[in-house]
Amino acid sequence: MDARFQQDDEHWNQVSENFDLLFARVESLGVNQARLESQMNLGNQVMEQILKDQQTLAKQIEATGDAVARITLNRQFVPESEEPPPTPTHHQGSPPRSFHQYRPPLHGISTRAPPHGNRFCREPLGFSGHRHVTPKMACPTFDGSNPRIWKSKCLDYFELCNIDEAFWATAAALNMDGNAAKWLQVYKKQHGLGDWNTFISAVEKKFGANDYRDAMSELLELKQSDTVEEYARAFENLQFEISMYNDGFDNTFFVSQFVKGLKLDISAGVRAQVPKDVDEAILLAKVQQQVLEKGKHKWSKAAASTKF
Repeated sequence: MDARFQQDDEHWNQVSENFDLLFARVESLGVNQARLESQMNLGNQVMEQILKDQQTLAKQIEATGDAVARITLNRQFVPESEEPPPTPTHHQGSPPRSFHQYRPPLHGISTRAPPHGNRFCREPLGFSGHRHVTPKMACPTFDGSNPRIWKSKCLDYFELCNIDEAFWATAAALNMDGNAAKWLQVYKKQHGLGDWNTFISAVEKKFGANDYRDAMSELLELKQSDTVEEYARAFENLQFEISMYNDGFDNTFFVSQFVKGLKLDISAGVRAQVPKDVDEAILLAKVQQQVLEKGKHKWSKAAASTKF
């Protein structure tokens, strides 16, 4: 009986120890759960802070972009006669470098503002480190004549001065004079300035809609009335204007039309030589004109000697 009671006591002692271990594990699980909840709360706070920082950074980037666009636009209105501020000199020691004086190159090329002239242009530095100076120039002006030539000049100017495409229409509109400037005021009231493609299309439609047709009509009706030089100058002007709108005409068309407009005594000699292009036809016409002038001079001398 004593042995049995002893076994029962040992059994209950073991059971109580097991309960103690179980309670200890439950308490440890509760502590771990509390730590996990605190870590989750801390993680949520960190994520909220990151989201706030991202929103703040996005606002700063947007504000910086607006400031850069405003500065770039203001540079267009800086007068060319304004001289840049003098560069400070240091008599002792080497000149200190500041953040604005040093700009690291991007992929081997960097840009700096030119020392003189148009401040809106920037001079690029090549891969070799040599400075390519941007020439002093202003945006091409437009008075209503030859809109296609003005468009080509503007595109070259924008590329040379590295102007952003968003400011092309504004830069071009600032350099319109005469009748074109008056038309621009009416166009802006009705349609707004718009982007570059819409703006330049409206300019070409207004000022160059009939240029090609008028040039073709004038070329077909052009006749020599004075010297060959004057006739050739007028003919080439119309030839280049037609080729600017339509490059489908070959040398045969222009040569035949040039010879057709010459005087009869000159065109016969030029047609016999069968010129290949307009330049050769002009040269032959000048030679034929000199021959005829020498013949007239000799005939006038002979007539004067006979009368004497």
